[in-house]
Amino acid sequence: MFSLPRPAIISLVLLVLVGMAAWGPGAVFGQQGRVDNRVRPVPGPGAGGESEPLRPAGPRATTVQAIGLDKARFRLGRDLPVGRDIIAGHVEGGATQYLPDGRKPVFDYVRFVPRSGPATPFDHATATAGVIYGRGGLAPGIRIVHCFSSMAWIGEAYLRVGTDEPPLEDDPIRVFSHSWITQETRGIEQVLRRVDYQIDTRDVVMAVGVNNGPDSEIPPALASAYNVIAVGTTNGRSSGGRTPVDGIGRCKPDLVAPGGQTSFATPAVAAAAASLLEAADRLEADGEAGGRSEVVKAVLMAGATKSLDWRAQPGRPLAERFGAGTLNIDNALKIMQNPRLALPSLEGAGEDDELPRIRRRYGWAFESLATGETRSITIKANRLLGPVSLMLVWNRQIKGEVIGRPFTPKPVWLPRPLLSNLDMRLVALPDEGGVAAEPTVFAESRSRLDNVEHLYIHALPPGVYRLEITRRPFPLTYEPELQDYALAWRIELPEEQADEAAGDSGGASR
Repeated sequence: MFSLPRPAIISLVLLVLVGMAAWGPGAVFGQQGRVDNRVRPVPGPGAGGESEPLRPAGPRATTVQAIGLDKARFRLGRDLPVGRDIIAGHVEGGATQYLPDGRKPVFDYVRFVPRSGPATPFDHATATAGVIYGRGGLAPGIRIVHCFSSMAWIGEAYLRVGTDEPPLEDDPIRVFSHSWITQETRGIEQVLRRVDYQIDTRDVVMAVGVNNGPDSEIPPALASAYNVIAVGTTNGRSSGGRTPVDGIGRCKPDLVAPGGQTSFATPAVAAAAASLLEAADRLEADGEAGGRSEVVKAVLMAGATKSLDWRAQPGRPLAERFGAGTLNIDNALKIMQNPRLALPSLEGAGEDDELPRIRRRYGWAFESLATGETRSITIKANRLLGPVSLMLVWNRQIKGEVIGRPFTPKPVWLPRPLLSNLDMRLVALPDEGGVAAEPTVFAESRSRLDNVEHLYIHALPPGVYRLEITRRPFPLTYEPELQDYALAWRIELPEEQADEAAGDSGGASR
């Protein structure tokens, strides 16, 4: 009795079918059709009704520069991670049109595996696939791509919404690109909770688009899931604000990327995630932790660049329309390629106990917290630093429970959400020549709704600081015993930013 009602899953299926029928051959599906509860498509997102033109396969040179890929290529050369040995998932279109056109020469070395039955090539799928895979793609090392229609992916092929079964287990896919949305709300919690379950338990990374149009709202699916990486556009012409369902009021998107439309910004983030997964696999001691979904998300968000007028929403960790900022692959790789740093617990520590120090300007950590516990690390600034980007990410956990039902021998799989409340603050400590005569909170991020916290400090004065990660009680919710989290940081030098600004826009233009 806890599984998604049949009318709701039928409505989701109809949503895709009607959307496909409305656009016709060769038109764009993606983040375009806005569908109400009567499953009636309209020409475009929000009030503006903007269209989403198809783009040539492969990213433009301006995109490569804007996301820092040109700098990563120059810095790393042949050692640049490009998604080698990473199996991807590509979700698009309707029942018989969801496959990229594998006959195109740019995809000569890419194998597209149809997971939703026979299909003909779909122009929109071909265009979005060209951003990631093949010659000229952002992650040309990906050679195997499992392709789904959106309705089959929601149903039997992957999430198994509308059944008594858990989502698909032991699937080889490690990163998904989703260039589609739905405005359906009936039964959507079951979809979002199964998505969060897969991300948290299988460590699959999902890049999902928000809607197009600056006046459009955050869609219920899939951008409203806690554990996804929701993607908007750097031009600001995509939805931003608060989630409408299943934890109402959380900040989305998480990141923005170039591409003009969210259908093409989303695969850019998926490609970057694939590169990070390859980089994590190369880490001898920390590869398993580096490949965790929380770590990949935190690293991408900490590495994001910001325009000069970027501001988080009051009392929230992210900017309304631009999230943590613009995707930057070079920054993200700098963070991931450093060894994992351990953060000790403050529980039982004395005042004179010396905490470990952040000694690298780029890095990450992966730890777990019990309720009431704090972990901490120090930052010693011998000079003016900045900007400083600190990103804390944790997953909503979904406990899959098998519940018996009366009058039938078959049990039902029930996804029960477990929520945690983590805070992050930077405390200035007394130090000769520092900014504080006594411990003083310099900056903090304390959202009670979001499962991310973010500190972005334009200029950090010389001094000694303690970065504290605390898990606070979360009344009236089910809480896990332990909560895993990822911390990622990027500490820049002012002269580096000045040099970059003199040379280009820094990839943070809107």
